[in-house]
Amino acid sequence: MKKIIFLLFFVLIISACMKEQKVIEPIYDNSLNQTQLETAKKAYAIFCDVCKPLMSEYTDDIEWIKIEKGFDRNSQYGCLDYRCRDYGWDKEYYIQVKIKENTSVTPGELRAWGHTLHYYLGGPKNPGITIGKKPELCGRERVKSNDVYISDARLSFINN
Repeated sequence: MKKIIFLLFFVLIISACMKEQKVIEPIYDNSLNQTQLETAKKAYAIFCDVCKPLMSEYTDDIEWIKIEKGFDRNSQYGCLDYRCRDYGWDKEYYIQVKIKENTSVTPGELRAWGHTLHYYLGGPKNPGITIGKKPELCGRERVKSNDVYISDARLSFINN
């Protein structure tokens, strides 16, 4: 009997520790063609892996996520974005994350409630992510005057 109680207790502890991570399905921009949509989905999966605790522990506080195509060096507008110039990116995808007004799991000292957070994922040169405000939500320290850049070679496929 003691073994059964111990076993049940052990199973309860293990199942509590293995809480499933909530994955939020983003809203993809309707103007993305099939290739761009596939690229955006792959980039979003990497973003979810990199931007923690936002995309792991704090997902209950996310109202919505939108993804659209950012600049394209080869478009008629060319390289107008600093990420194109400073990182050599040819293309980028833009992710917006809207935090709920009433948060329940995001630490209050971050003052993230009601904010729309902006993330840019680009490549193929110097592939990575830039974060404007609240980089702490992605486990990074805030930098006073600049966006935070996270290098991630897995994003080198962003070229369409």
